[in-house]
Amino acid sequence: MSNIIQATAKGDVDSRLQAISTIIVSYRSERFGRIEKGNTETTSYTMNRRSFKIHQLRKELQTLKKQFKRAADGEKQALKELYNILRKKLKTLRRAEWHRRRGRERARKRAAFIANPFRFSKQLLGTSGVADLSAQGRK
Repeated sequence: MSNIIQATAKGDVDSRLQAISTIIVSYRSERFGRIEKGNTETTSYTMNRRSFKIHQLRKELQTLKKQFKRAADGEKQALKELYNILRKKLKTLRRAEWHRRRGRERARKRAAFIANPFRFSKQLLGTSGVADLSAQGRK
């Protein structure tokens, strides 16, 4: 192993790093074997109850819109009322979800402020636009 490393010690830094890393990886795979990657299932995002309800309402609104386009004139008024009811529910759910997200964001900012108020203030206000404040002597 050391003979191989000494043989690759010639050249610039990038080529040496590349050669040594490939040697280490190949040596490791020879000694310990390879683990074949299978189809690992990733954990998917699970929506909360309200988000799921919003998702369902959006689907229902889409189907209602399609039904409205295909409906006769007598049915359109009833479908329009249903559509308005669902829109109202969706509006209240989205508003509640927005308030929940806003509360979480405020709690996160509050915790950041309590942890380090100076860094939080600096991050909030940003750097000032003044570059040089040194006074130069007049002649």
